[in-house]
Amino acid sequence: MRYIGPGIIWAMSAIGQTHVVLSTYAGARFGFDLLWMVVLAHVLTYPVFEFGARYAIATGHSLNHAYLGMLGVRWIAVPFLGFMVLAVPFLLVASLGSVTASILLAAFPSVGFATWAGVIAVGTAALLFGGHYRWLERLNLAMASILLVGVAIAFGLEPPEGGALTAGLLPAIPAGALVTLVAMMRLPSDAGSSILLSAWALERRDAAPEDSPAEAMRGILFGLRCGYALSLGVSFVFLSLGATVLRPRGVDLEGVDLALQLSRVFTETVGAWTFPLFILIAFVALFSGYYAAADGVPRVLEDLVRRIRGGDGGGWMSRLRGIHAVLLLAGGFAITIGLERPAFLVLLAVSVGLVGYPLIYGLNLFAVLRMIPPEFRPHPFTLAVAGMGVLFAMTGTVLLVVTRVLA
Repeated sequence: MRYIGPGIIWAMSAIGQTHVVLSTYAGARFGFDLLWMVVLAHVLTYPVFEFGARYAIATGHSLNHAYLGMLGVRWIAVPFLGFMVLAVPFLLVASLGSVTASILLAAFPSVGFATWAGVIAVGTAALLFGGHYRWLERLNLAMASILLVGVAIAFGLEPPEGGALTAGLLPAIPAGALVTLVAMMRLPSDAGSSILLSAWALERRDAAPEDSPAEAMRGILFGLRCGYALSLGVSFVFLSLGATVLRPRGVDLEGVDLALQLSRVFTETVGAWTFPLFILIAFVALFSGYYAAADGVPRVLEDLVRRIRGGDGGGWMSRLRGIHAVLLLAGGFAITIGLERPAFLVLLAVSVGLVGYPLIYGLNLFAVLRMIPPEFRPHPFTLAVAGMGVLFAMTGTVLLVVTRVLA
């Protein structure tokens, strides 16, 4: 139980736009028809995250160390990871900022969507350069716990029918669902978060140096599996609430009033009094993800540059991180106010996250097969699931091209 932290933290960072927005959106539009993809995506993507934790405990290094040590593929991995850090996060920040602005718009509609988007971007920049994140992290964990309780209550008041669940577990693609299906293939989180998980695993391992690596491995993997079960359960509940509460009422989740429509999951099951509570919880949970992306992505870039160059790089490395953070916030803000479609941005950002999935999955698989001692390598069954997971990720990338480029 001492090692459960990294897996739970990973789960809480994953439970954001993909669960609160995407799963509810899928349920509201297609009922339980895409439930099978929620389950399949969680099963087939599990190894990519386990491998990050395994490598960290077995070697004492994060996955960045593994990627830069793969001499045969380094010339591919480094530019690709650079692209994933420099380009893809703009959509991620835009989608998170758009949903967060929608939440504030629902609470204070007289201010305006664009104004709230600007306030969020400027406020985040102030937090980044002020360094005041510890309080936000603690508050987010507390509010996320309340969110889970609220979701469980709402689910209990509007439970699905057994027949609908059984039908939803049978693979089928309803008309007009291909784009949403592709986005859901990235559940529960982006493959790049396996790098963060490896860093959290190291931090937890260093806090208990008296334990053997084998004990640490068992504890870390137990925590990750608990986190994965939590992620699967929350995604299922939000899809179910979308299907049972929003779909029969014909709720549209396409506009800037996204949060107002999402709040009906609670106000029409638990009661109207839950609206302020939903706004507070949703804002804290999603804004913390926005802040984490704006803070974490520049740190990953800094770490990559530092490892490539060798040494600490001096003060210019910190300036590089600051400049990247400002550009990230400004670019995300421009995309947010340019489109004013939070649900669409979530679908787009989550879909584009599939671009990196096959390569990161393959690199993580290579790392645990070739770069760690045999006693720490995964079980053959996990490796078999990983093989199917790589094919799953490649299929998602192909479908992304079909739906976003060729269509």
